[in-house]
Amino acid sequence: MFHDYAPVFIIGMLNSFAEKTENGIIDFDTYVTDPEKYDGFLIYDKSNGKVVCDMCVDELHSDIVGYFDFFDGVDIRVIEDDGIFVDVDFGRSSIVVENGRWYVSNFD
Repeated sequence: MFHDYAPVFIIGMLNSFAEKTENGIIDFDTYVTDPEKYDGFLIYDKSNGKVVCDMCVDELHSDIVGYFDFFDGVDIRVIEDDGIFVDVDFGRSSIVVENGRWYVSNFD
Protein backbone atom coordinates (compact mmCIF):
# COMPACT_ATOMS: atom_id res chain seq x y z
CA MET A 1 0.00 0.00 0.00
CA PHE A 2 1.35 3.43 -0.99
CA HIS A 3 0.90 6.42 1.29
CA ASP A 4 1.58 9.97 0.15
CA TYR A 5 2.75 11.86 3.20
CA ALA A 6 3.90 14.96 1.27
CA PRO A 7 0.78 17.00 2.26
CA VAL A 8 1.46 16.29 5.94
CA PHE A 9 5.08 17.39 5.57
CA ILE A 10 4.05 20.51 3.65
CA ILE A 11 1.55 21.51 6.37
CA GLY A 12 4.22 20.97 9.01
CA MET A 13 6.64 23.08 6.97
CA LEU A 14 4.04 25.85 6.59
CA ASN A 15 3.41 25.89 10.34
CA SER A 16 7.16 26.08 10.98
CA PHE A 17 7.53 28.92 8.47
CA ALA A 18 4.61 30.79 10.05
CA GLU A 19 6.15 30.53 13.50
CA LYS A 20 9.49 31.84 12.22
CA THR A 21 7.94 34.72 10.25
CA GLU A 22 6.53 36.05 13.52
CA ASN A 23 10.15 36.85 14.42
CA GLY A 24 11.03 38.01 10.91
CA ILE A 25 12.49 36.98 7.57
CA ILE A 26 16.21 37.63 7.15
CA ASP A 27 18.75 36.88 4.43
CA PHE A 28 21.54 34.40 5.18
CA ASP A 29 24.34 36.98 4.89
CA THR A 30 22.73 39.13 7.58
CA TYR A 31 22.03 36.07 9.75
CA VAL A 32 25.70 35.01 9.88
CA THR A 33 26.72 38.43 11.25
CA ASP A 34 24.93 37.64 14.53
CA PRO A 35 23.25 34.19 14.65
CA GLU A 36 22.13 34.60 18.27
CA LYS A 37 20.35 37.86 17.49
CA TYR A 38 18.46 36.28 14.57
CA ASP A 39 17.74 32.92 16.21
CA GLY A 40 14.20 31.84 15.35
CA PHE A 41 13.97 33.93 12.18
CA LEU A 42 13.15 32.45 8.77
CA ILE A 43 16.41 32.47 6.79
CA TYR A 44 16.64 32.72 3.00
CA ASP A 45 19.33 32.99 0.33
CA LYS A 46 19.10 36.45 -1.20
CA SER A 47 20.86 35.28 -4.40
CA ASN A 48 18.04 32.91 -5.39
CA GLY A 49 15.17 33.58 -2.95
CA LYS A 50 15.15 30.01 -1.62
CA VAL A 51 14.35 29.30 2.02
CA VAL A 52 17.30 27.76 3.86
CA CYS A 53 16.65 24.32 5.35
CA ASP A 54 20.12 23.45 6.65
CA MET A 55 23.21 25.54 7.25
CA CYS A 56 26.59 25.40 8.91
CA VAL A 57 27.47 28.54 10.84
CA ASP A 58 30.37 28.43 13.27
CA GLU A 59 33.72 30.14 13.84
CA LEU A 60 35.16 28.65 10.62
CA HIS A 61 32.21 28.28 8.26
CA SER A 62 29.09 30.01 7.10
CA ASP A 63 27.61 27.80 4.44
CA ILE A 64 24.13 26.96 3.21
CA VAL A 65 23.84 23.17 3.17
CA GLY A 66 20.30 22.74 1.82
CA TYR A 67 17.07 24.44 0.83
CA PHE A 68 13.37 23.68 1.20
CA ASP A 69 13.16 22.52 -2.42
CA PHE A 70 12.52 18.79 -2.08
CA PHE A 71 8.81 18.67 -3.00
CA ASP A 72 8.21 17.88 -6.69
CA GLY A 73 6.15 20.56 -8.42
CA VAL A 74 6.40 23.00 -5.50
CA ASP A 75 8.49 26.18 -5.75
CA ILE A 76 9.27 27.82 -2.41
CA ARG A 77 10.75 31.33 -2.48
CA VAL A 78 10.93 34.51 -0.45
CA ILE A 79 9.43 37.43 -2.35
CA GLU A 80 10.35 41.04 -1.62
CA ASP A 81 7.60 43.27 -2.98
CA ASP A 82 5.72 45.87 -0.94
CA GLY A 83 6.67 43.65 2.00
CA ILE A 84 8.51 40.39 2.42
CA PHE A 85 6.82 36.99 2.47
CA VAL A 86 7.26 33.33 1.55
CA ASP A 87 5.47 32.10 -1.57
CA VAL A 88 4.84 28.35 -1.80
CA ASP A 89 3.85 27.98 -5.46
CA PHE A 90 1.94 24.91 -6.64
CA GLY A 91 1.45 26.20 -10.20
CA ARG A 92 -2.27 27.00 -10.26
CA SER A 93 -2.39 28.31 -6.71
CA SER A 94 0.03 29.23 -4.00
CA ILE A 95 0.26 29.59 -0.27
CA VAL A 96 1.59 32.79 1.24
CA VAL A 97 3.37 32.75 4.60
CA GLU A 98 3.85 36.03 6.45
CA ASN A 99 3.50 37.61 9.88
CA GLY A 100 2.99 34.33 11.71
CA ARG A 101 0.29 32.86 9.48
CA TRP A 102 -0.25 31.14 6.14
CA TYR A 103 -3.14 31.30 3.70
CA VAL A 104 -4.08 30.10 0.21
CA SER A 105 -3.77 32.56 -2.66
CA ASN A 106 -5.52 31.46 -5.87
CA PHE A 107 -4.59 32.68 -9.33
CA ASP A 108 -7.40 33.42 -11.77
